[in-house]
Amino acid sequence: MKHILFFLVAFCSVSMAWGVNLPQFSGTNYEGWVYSRDDRELNSGNINGNLITLFTTGAGNQYTLTSPEFSTYGLDSLIVTTTWHITKDNQHFDLSKTELTVALVDANGETMDSVKCMAPNKDQFNHKLVARLGRNSNWPKLARLRLVAWLADEWSCGAVRKVEVEGVVGGDVNGDGEVGIADVTLLVNALLTESKDLRYDVNHDGEVSIADVTALVNLLLDS
Repeated sequence: MKHILFFLVAFCSVSMAWGVNLPQFSGTNYEGWVYSRDDRELNSGNINGNLITLFTTGAGNQYTLTSPEFSTYGLDSLIVTTTWHITKDNQHFDLSKTELTVALVDANGETMDSVKCMAPNKDQFNHKLVARLGRNSNWPKLARLRLVAWLADEWSCGAVRKVEVEGVVGGDVNGDGEVGIADVTLLVNALLTESKDLRYDVNHDGEVSIADVTALVNLLLDS
């Protein structure tokens, strides 16, 4: 098996870096984002003024925030950090209603993956909520992020101040932001030392094996 592994390392002398353009959101960077509230414009003043609130009205209107479309190619996961401003200056406030859902939706708006997160307490206004979406078979090639607060109402809701999106590249086992010969070498060494560290589990089958080297080489050849 050692001969096969060394052949793969020698053969795969190429590297690649994904320049995936992931959507970001702030008071100075909101182009392409869509706020589903017709009577409130998406602009710097409203974002910085905590007016991009997510909730359901008494009439059943759902106010959401949706990102521009982006490619999920080569991504193992998405880490979405939202600065979530909650307003608690009324007697009807209920923290549990401010739960935020970060959803990955396809071109038809159908939810393909989602994660829920909630502010830990009501003793402060701004919270950084971190959601991690791990790749699964439902992920579309082109997707959007949609932020929804399903339980929120006008008395208990939050406003989106900022959204930071980070992509974790599949096969980048050494964490340098690229996939290349260094990753293959590290993975081969891990295999030869019988490592059980699942960061080397490139094909997500729960094991570290020759199949992971094959998957990594295929990633490089497909780039």
